[in-house]
Amino acid sequence: KHVIAESAFDDLLAHKPDLVTFEEVLVTIGSIRHSTRLHIEVKPNEDIRPIVKILRNHLSQDWKSEHFLLGSKSQRILQELHVALPDIQKVVIEPWSGVRATRRARELDTKRLSMNQLWLWRGFITPMARRGWELYPYTLNNVKKARRWEKYGIAGVITDYPDLFEK
Repeated sequence: KHVIAESAFDDLLAHKPDLVTFEEVLVTIGSIRHSTRLHIEVKPNEDIRPIVKILRNHLSQDWKSEHFLLGSKSQRILQELHVALPDIQKVVIEPWSGVRATRRARELDTKRLSMNQLWLWRGFITPMARRGWELYPYTLNNVKKARRWEKYGIAGVITDYPDLFEK
């Protein structure tokens, strides 16, 4: 059994030669960054310093803070990111509780939430949107459901298949 988080990048490359680093992703998508926002999820217990360093480097070049969203399920990580990169909007990623999600978001002065789509329904989405919350359900791979929820007020989706959602 191999734990990816405990593996060296070179070892992972031996198994998946097309694997890329975060830095390589930013360089590759640099030409299309004006048409989309990069939503970066930082996992709990990650060291944010390398991420912050890479983002600051690109922000000092020709990237802008509005090209990024930084999200995490960890409030501690979000707070650290907020201190290190205050101009980049934060996204609270919350698995199940709308009450907890909004409380966490208020602590970070953000109106962006990403919640597990299994717990969402019209009676939650519509009032949240009316109150100015931006809601991004994850992991939503059902295009019909996404189009229906778009009418209720979702701001976007987190999906495994972005090509299915091209208009």
